[in-house]
Amino acid sequence: MNKPDLRLQAAPADPFSNRRAWYVVILLATLYALSFVDRFILALLVQPLSAEFGLVDTQLGLLLGAGFAFVYSLAGLPLANLLDQGQRRRIVAAGAMVWSIATVASGFTRSFEMLAICRAFVAIGEAVLSPAAISLIADMFPANKRSLPVSIYASVPSVMGIGAFIVGGAALDLATHVGPALSMSAWRMTLVIVGVPGIFLSLLFLFSVREPERVKAAGSDDKTDLRAFFAYFRQTLGMFLPLFLGVGCGAIASYGIVSWTPTLLIRAYGVGAANAGYLFGGVVGSAALTAAFIWPSIARRMSRPGTADGLMRCLVVATLLSLPFLIAAPFASSSVPLLVALGLGNFMLACYAVIMSLSIQAYGQSRMRARLVATYLLFSNVLGATLGPFLIPVAAKLWPGDPKALGYGLALISGCVLPFAAFLFWLSLRTARLTALADGAPSGRLPA
Repeated sequence: MNKPDLRLQAAPADPFSNRRAWYVVILLATLYALSFVDRFILALLVQPLSAEFGLVDTQLGLLLGAGFAFVYSLAGLPLANLLDQGQRRRIVAAGAMVWSIATVASGFTRSFEMLAICRAFVAIGEAVLSPAAISLIADMFPANKRSLPVSIYASVPSVMGIGAFIVGGAALDLATHVGPALSMSAWRMTLVIVGVPGIFLSLLFLFSVREPERVKAAGSDDKTDLRAFFAYFRQTLGMFLPLFLGVGCGAIASYGIVSWTPTLLIRAYGVGAANAGYLFGGVVGSAALTAAFIWPSIARRMSRPGTADGLMRCLVVATLLSLPFLIAAPFASSSVPLLVALGLGNFMLACYAVIMSLSIQAYGQSRMRARLVATYLLFSNVLGATLGPFLIPVAAKLWPGDPKALGYGLALISGCVLPFAAFLFWLSLRTARLTALADGAPSGRLPA
């Protein structure tokens, strides 16, 4: 079996022009922002949906979170397999068309089952985007110029975590005026309004974006099928498996912060529900947005000359630095130091999105990148999104009746998972170095 090549992957010999590449990045970021609107819009429509379909909370939970995340995670890898083998621009356009049409179709459903099917197609369509975006950016920009476009793309969730509800609220307001004229209820018209722009944007992407040349790694063959990917993943298991497991473990704490901080503010510090949302979004959300642009710069400073080992060093350091803030947070005497501690902790953990994307671009072969991104998202969503919101309240039961119990639960779970995550990142870094050195090249250096 050939040794895996974990040296930095070069940019194509004839990369996109700077203007054309940035045009594609803007379209990708716009599609990503729009996907969050379509993803979260049902959260604003809970009351009319419940009234019309007679839904219980468990059914709403499937539509709003668990069901969507499950389909999104499982669909990612087979769709990424198509991305690594085919024309990414066509698949991105098709994915955007699917989720947009499914959002519009949701406005015409007559049962919970039909609405659930439409939401599944929204998840399937959106599962294409991030693996494609990271793969495309890697092939459009040289290695030393990828951090800014990746940071811009990775910052979209921090902005749209709140922005999606602002856009959705505006769409709902417009729907209350337009809907009656078209004999449609406001909630149905809202889904049509937010779904239609994606249809036009998908067509714009299809007809105005050119597929970039892919990088062919030294020593790699032309096989791109699923069997070839699994063979590649087995060869690089020592690096990518601990990397993905580390992100999944770290995401448990990250999702725990997002899921339970507003409730902690309400229960322990007497903050009103609306103000809790504003404070959380303003402080913790801003920390995540800032992190997307600062961590790549830190990684460059932490890298040895000519290498990208600073990327995984950042994952180790950031994970360990987040721990004291998350442990100290529940001992805060007021909401201000609590938010400062959680904001700094979230700033550290928010490096995952951008640093992971850059690491896959740096070390993953071009024909494997989309599937590597999909695998990373699978670990992050299945471990983080599933266990994070669940384990915190379970741990909080150790402090029954204490209004700060959720904070203590977050501290306890973080103290368990984050040191293990940092150890896994260190294993990944060590394996990447040893593999490159065994190949007879300085660790992480660009191939000649």
